[in-house]
Amino acid sequence: MADWNRNSRIASTIAKARASLGKNDGSPIKASLLDPSRPFTPMVSRDSRLFTGDDESKRDWPVFYTEGTLSRSEAKRKQNKTQKKEPALEHACRPSSSKRSSRPSSSKPGSRPSSKQTARSQKKFAELFGLFSNGVKELKEKKTNSSVTPGDLCELALDLLSKAKRGPESLQTCQAIFKLPIKYSGREDSRYHKVMYKCLKRQFEHSVRQDYDELMRRFTLIPLGIKQLKKILKAPQLAPVQHISYILGAFRNLSEKEENQRLMVRCDAIPVLASMLHEENLKAMRLPEMQSKIKLIREVTTILRNLAVVRSHSQDFVQHAVVSLLGDLLMRFPTH
Repeated sequence: MADWNRNSRIASTIAKARASLGKNDGSPIKASLLDPSRPFTPMVSRDSRLFTGDDESKRDWPVFYTEGTLSRSEAKRKQNKTQKKEPALEHACRPSSSKRSSRPSSSKPGSRPSSKQTARSQKKFAELFGLFSNGVKELKEKKTNSSVTPGDLCELALDLLSKAKRGPESLQTCQAIFKLPIKYSGREDSRYHKVMYKCLKRQFEHSVRQDYDELMRRFTLIPLGIKQLKKILKAPQLAPVQHISYILGAFRNLSEKEENQRLMVRCDAIPVLASMLHEENLKAMRLPEMQSKIKLIREVTTILRNLAVVRSHSQDFVQHAVVSLLGDLLMRFPTH
């Protein structure tokens, strides 16, 4: 009798809740296996975001900070004070824009180079890029008579990044650097670490601008970025955490658009991101403290949330046990 009364109260409560919700939009709520409606996170605008607070709705900067114990608001104030002295984006700070921009930044009057200067710089860049591409090819083929060394290619890559002023040149350089046949060494001062840091930082800066999405797809930077994550996961203890931060930051920005979402899923982004959440990989990464681990988890789950918006991706989430993995994370980090 007690069980019957309890079930009756539960059924009555559910019926009242459905009735009250149905009155809000004028249509009754029906549950059907033929047409199941999936719940979704309420959105501030038409784009898909995981958070809606002032701090989290502007998700266009890497999550790993190096200002010690500074909070995000303190870090932002510190950046504002030094912005005039050092306008370049540092890996621990947000871009100067609060949202993904679709317009190029305006240049100062009189600062535009002449057509002759532009032609000379483009010619110089083309020559350097040709040398770099040939060097990468020789290194991959391991020619015995080749005098090219990984260190030479890294120095040439740094020179290319400094001369790649325009968006297409810059992204083309990033594409070429991703193809360097060099592994992580674990040494912070290695040339490869320095080159990849600047490359990933540059790619992240371009991901802030929505009008660069098509260029980034043209230069295959999404599949190359996923491939770089796979390289990191083979030896996560060797890769600097800043590299992971910039890759995830770029993917977070790019995953706001459905065309990018579909491309990321076709390139196995879901299993790669899910494997980053495995405890053995989190332990192996050189995360300085628990808070950094939580920030990385939040970054990865934000990208997964954006990828989950497209219904056809649900099969990938099931196949790679993402839901159970997220459930385990909720148990381990209940306050986050």
